[in-house]
Parts: sequence; structure tokens; C-alpha cells
Amino acid sequence: MDLRRALTMLAAEGDADFQCLPADPEIETVVTRAMFSSNTHGSEYETNGATALSSLYNHEVPCAVCFTNTTTTIMISASKTCYSGWKLEYRGFLITERNGLANNKQSTCVDQDAEAAP
Repeated sequence: MDLRRALTMLAAEGDADFQCLPADPEIETVVTRAMFSSNTHGSEYETNGATALSSLYNHEVPCAVCFTNTTTTIMISASKTCYSGWKLEYRGFLITERNGLANNKQSTCVDQDAEAAP
């Protein structure tokens, strides 16, 4: 399945979670529209001067959802290593939305070997 990336934004009360959406979403017919709603938009790398990720600037963020039969994962901020007995999946950079925008913000760990969408 070709998955696309999206982030709900532009609303102060909107969702702050990243979402992986299919290229061919199944959209229900909207019968009524709520008085207050938010939009979903694609995500881009906005690295502005971050030398480690500068090659990704203005490229779309790729997305993949994978199944594993092992364990769940957790992101540990301000750490490059895992606790004893835990397995490191990847390490990277903690990023979030810039200050000054009236929307919810969520931090996420971007792989130090991140890729741009083709």
C-alpha cells in the first residue's frame, strides 16, 4: 500500500498526532459539517539551517506502517541509548512545530538517516 503522510494543523484545538494515510482513502459522505473542524495537510521537512537534515528541506515526509510480532516501541527524549535489555530501533533528532503558531504541537524523533519522499 502506498501510504501518504499527514498532520492535522491550522486549528488551535486540532489533533497534534502524525497520521499515516493511504494514497486511496475511503472517505465517508459528509451528511452535516460540524461548526468547528480542522483540516489535514501533508507534512514537509522545514529544517531551516539544521545542517544534519538540510538536504531534506521542503521535501515531503515519507511514512510507513509496519507489523512486528515482537514488542512495542517508546521514544525517549534526550537520550541516544536504550535501557539495558532494550533494542535500539533508530536514533535521530527531536523535532516539533516552531513557536508562534496557534496549533497543538507534538514532538517526534526523526531518524538521523531520514529519507525524502520521491
